[in-house]
Amino acid sequence: MNKKDFIQQIGIPEFKSVIGKWGINIMFLIGILLISLIAMGIAEGSLNYLKKKMSDPFMQFVDVDHTLEPAVGHKQFDIQVAKDYLKEDSNGVKSVFETHVKQERFVNIDNKDIEKTKIGFILDEQNAFYKSLVDVEKNLFITDNKFHDNQWGIIITERFMDQLGIDKFTPYINIKKEKRNSDNQIIDLSFPVPICGVVEKLRNNKDFIMTKKLYSLLYGNSHLIPLLKSDSSQGVCKWFIPNVTVLSDELKDKSVVKSEIYVEQSLPHVKGIMVESENFTIDLSSYNAYRVYDYNVRGNLEIKKNMGNPDTYTLLFKDPDYVLPFDSWIEKNYGIDLEESRMEAKRNFSFFEKLSKLLSSALIIFSIISIIFFIINLLLSHINKNKRNLGTLKAFGLPNKYIIILYSTITLLLVTISYISAYVLSALLGQVVLDSYIVFKEISSENYLKYVVFDNRDFIKTFVQFVLLPTIIIIYRLYKYLHKVTPGDLIYERK
Repeated sequence: MNKKDFIQQIGIPEFKSVIGKWGINIMFLIGILLISLIAMGIAEGSLNYLKKKMSDPFMQFVDVDHTLEPAVGHKQFDIQVAKDYLKEDSNGVKSVFETHVKQERFVNIDNKDIEKTKIGFILDEQNAFYKSLVDVEKNLFITDNKFHDNQWGIIITERFMDQLGIDKFTPYINIKKEKRNSDNQIIDLSFPVPICGVVEKLRNNKDFIMTKKLYSLLYGNSHLIPLLKSDSSQGVCKWFIPNVTVLSDELKDKSVVKSEIYVEQSLPHVKGIMVESENFTIDLSSYNAYRVYDYNVRGNLEIKKNMGNPDTYTLLFKDPDYVLPFDSWIEKNYGIDLEESRMEAKRNFSFFEKLSKLLSSALIIFSIISIIFFIINLLLSHINKNKRNLGTLKAFGLPNKYIIILYSTITLLLVTISYISAYVLSALLGQVVLDSYIVFKEISSENYLKYVVFDNRDFIKTFVQFVLLPTIIIIYRLYKYLHKVTPGDLIYERK
């Protein structure tokens, strides 16, 4: 019998017989694989969500309050100790630095009735936390970012933006500094500073980042700020016109503008044009322009540069898994308990990530074993029913290897067809099943499952696990069962 006849007369009928009437056996196998793939897709989505949370730049920063007194018999923790801890590669620390925090009062520049007191960081472009915010993969900015060290500006959070009643297109914000004069009258030291950018959030629930240059202005010679805002000090009147790239003919005809584009170091994230004029009485309110000030005009002032003692010593870890050993180390050696809620959050994320991986691996193993047992039982049951037919074919010269190849091919086709069908169905139905489960269980919006997105596992990797591996094991089992079997063994059921 040639190969073509063997396939047509034996191979195809045997395959149809193995898959059962209406393909019931292949449908059952698809069902097993579909349930497994959907469960693993949800697990994979959960893992991706956890990885995203674990890779959150905030999770890898740990603050140690520098004012904390060590327990009796322990040494004082300081920046040098933190740097020494950094030197050991096994500790997983990428960098250490001092963190400064300040509280400021802010006023909506367009609605002065809205005033908020907020706490934020003072840092520069080299700060590890700032670098994590602008990281390409983790960029948390929802606007353009114009933050730089030579800037009189701030970065604010989305939450702060909403609380202050402004939107992400607002270019300036007022910082309020009040002082009483010799007559006990309140002098308004409020002044506009550019919003360099807006971020989704900041760590430790802070609401802004201030440049060190702006800090120097606020805490250097703040009593001179009114002088900085005086027309005599400014020399010219400066306006910022947002969302404009070309000046109108009206402004040009009035010869109000000295220069169309003013080269200014302190510009907001909003696109626009900075103009200046020697006419201080001109009204540009119809252009939605903002009166701004050049705080560099009195650059000869002695501005305080020393930022004083830091509020915390901050360590940036390579991975959140390194944080917990540090928590134990600092408590043992310095008697310092880090913020328990943050440590517990890190423990929980680490635990659930490992648990998800364990459950996903267990599900893969269970699925592979189920596939192997199901197909082996199916094939052996089919072979046992057809022993006499196979024995007769062997007696008439059908090589034993043909029988092994036949059922090996049937196995490969059966698993491959089932896997591809289940994979396609899981891609189509996975998110639907997850959403239906959330609705059925009435899961609240605060539950993390709301943020999980179904993610089918890699096709090739899963193909190796669910097709190639079971097929190899099944073929080996068939080979052991049929190898060296004689026609008489099959006909008389001696094997």
